[in-house]
This record gives sequence, C-alpha cells and structure tokens, in this order.
Amino acid sequence: MGTDIAKASDKQGQQQKMVAVIIDDLGNNMKGTEQILQLPVKVTVAVMPFLPTTKQDATEAHKPGHDVIVHLPMEPKQGKPQWLGPGAIKAI
Repeated sequence: MGTDIAKASDKQGQQQKMVAVIIDDLGNNMKGTEQILQLPVKVTVAVMPFLPTTKQDATEAHKPGHDVIVHLPMEPKQGKPQWLGPGAIKAI
C-alpha cells in the first residue's frame, strides 16, 4: 500500500483523511470470512471467481454495503502457475 491517503471534506468543509481497506482472496470458504463481513467499517472485498463460495461471499459482502471487486488471477512472469486457481487469464 502506498503512503498517499485520500482526503474528503466533511460538512464544515474541513478535510478528513480516509483510508481504503481491501480484503483479498474471498470465495474459497476461508476461515474468517464471516468476521470480515461483520466489520463495523466499510471495506472492499476482492472475490476470486469460480470457487466454491464465490457467489455466496460476494452476495453476503454486498448486503451490508461493502464494495465487491473481482480478483481475477492472471499468469505471472514468475511464480507457480498452480497458484492461479480456476479461470485464470493465461498468455498461451
């Protein structure tokens, strides 16, 4: 995460610092998912596609107002291709 922090203005026009929290790799029935979704602050969850609880995790995250994005795996230049999971984008 970089050191830049977004700023927003409150009702009095004063600037407030903001931070974005992104929780990665939901969708595979991971321990702690329920607790993450019950956090009292808005978070963004990145859900891996084509996994056992992909749809459920995305739906449950959306209900309380969390942002949901897709964590689409792509072929790495280095690393192990078996880490990609199903539906990854590959060069060949």
